[in-house]
Amino acid sequence: MAARGRFLHVGFMWKGTPKVTELEPVFNHALDWARYAANCWILWTTTEPDVWLERIRPHLGVDDNVVIAELALGTSPTNYTGWAGKWLWEWIKKPR
Repeated sequence: MAARGRFLHVGFMWKGTPKVTELEPVFNHALDWARYAANCWILWTTTEPDVWLERIRPHLGVDDNVVIAELALGTSPTNYTGWAGKWLWEWIKKPR
């Protein structure tokens, strides 16, 4: 049985300098991803959250924080809403 694709939210609180440059190559292991804020990514992936944590952990400092959580984003905005650029809503809704 093939692993199912899903959205994961990955959010950071960095104690020091944000590690964006270091993390983008890590997120390239996802099937797709979007960075919608300085410290927030949404991944489209078949990989479990604990595997993502192990990939991310080497890039975190002792006082950095990360939260990885599955998002239930459908193809119509019935279970989510907000203000974001049109590009993000199109990215969420694109066929996968």
